[in-house]
Amino acid sequence: MSESHLDEYQTRLLKLQQLKDAGVVPYANNFPKTHTTAQLLEKATTYNLPDVELLMSEGAETTYSTAGRMISFRSHGKLSFAKIRDAAGDIQLAFVRNCCKLFTGQQVVEQLTIADQTLSAYKFIERYLDVADFIGAKGELFTTKH
Repeated sequence: MSESHLDEYQTRLLKLQQLKDAGVVPYANNFPKTHTTAQLLEKATTYNLPDVELLMSEGAETTYSTAGRMISFRSHGKLSFAKIRDAAGDIQLAFVRNCCKLFTGQQVVEQLTIADQTLSAYKFIERYLDVADFIGAKGELFTTKH
């Protein structure tokens, strides 16, 4: 293994151990998925979806859940985006700093202590999710202007 691959491997092993030590189940064996990415994309094009500003102020009326392999991730301060892929296609997830919760495999939490540091669910997502991870997400479906 090259040195860069070894560094990445060691980093992933360290993250894995930190997750286990914090009580997170890193390899969950199931996720209650209500829709595939293709079904969600079809809903996005055929239904009148809520405006994102309305959603942020009044909360979600409907909750969907899907899962897939994360193929990209980018963070922009109070907002982060991940693209996930399942057998049906790709969809983008949005994580809003003050609206994130994390299911540890045992409970839903808004913050978690890992390696003697307390992180919000949002910060956990930024620091501990990696491209190629399998993740599940639950939330409202919406479209953006872009």
